[in-house]
Amino acid sequence: MLIELSTFFTKEEKALLTKFKDVDVKLCVQSDKLLYGSLSEGKTYTLTIKNPRRIIRVGGLYLLEISDELNEWHMGQRESDSTYIFWGNYGDLATALDSL
Repeated sequence: MLIELSTFFTKEEKALLTKFKDVDVKLCVQSDKLLYGSLSEGKTYTLTIKNPRRIIRVGGLYLLEISDELNEWHMGQRESDSTYIFWGNYGDLATALDSL
């Protein structure tokens, strides 16, 4: 199932994003290709993310905001099969961008 994402950013968020040359805002994503992964005892566990709000690509990494966690951004990457794997919460957008 294809999910349409929000592309609205506040003036402050747009100012933060202009600091990066290679930024792309995703418009939609396949719901079955959006996962949250964690590593525990050498095994990878994944959960499907049901309610993405916004996804931003910055260079080779991605930042995801979930509708239930506004202004909380998760960092991840896109796999060769087009699956997105997110692994951690990096706080608000400014903090997440600083972590890149």
